[in-house]
Amino acid sequence: MREIVETEKDFLQDITIAIDDIMEPLIEHELPPDIRIDTLFGNIEDIKAFSADFLAALQAVPDFPAKGGRNIGKVFTEFSPRMKEVYKIYCRNHDDATALLEKCEDDREFQVLVQECLNNAKTKVNTFDLGSFLIKPVQRMLKYPLL
Repeated sequence: MREIVETEKDFLQDITIAIDDIMEPLIEHELPPDIRIDTLFGNIEDIKAFSADFLAALQAVPDFPAKGGRNIGKVFTEFSPRMKEVYKIYCRNHDDATALLEKCEDDREFQVLVQECLNNAKTKVNTFDLGSFLIKPVQRMLKYPLL
């Protein structure tokens, strides 16, 4: 049960960094019209909102972690419809985001800008590239059934 809460905290932190340190700085710059932030990041802000609400509900389980096991299932059941909806949208968009990232590999100006953002983010989290941030919600969705 602790792992569920701790990994959700870590995931929320990573998504917050992706938004605050990468997406928002990119929005502030004038990017070429073919580099669409909404394609790259999809509905990541909805994922963040869901994760924050889900984490709060998990942490509010009475007697967590000592006796909270049977109540954790209720939280998953309650949040399941919303979870499916926000992650479905993100996952459906992820292939387009990956294709756009590959297309942007030759755009030197964009790559320099992304690298600046990643350098700032690396002070807070271990990451390799923008793709490693963008895959996190897909990976998280796959972990929920295991948890």
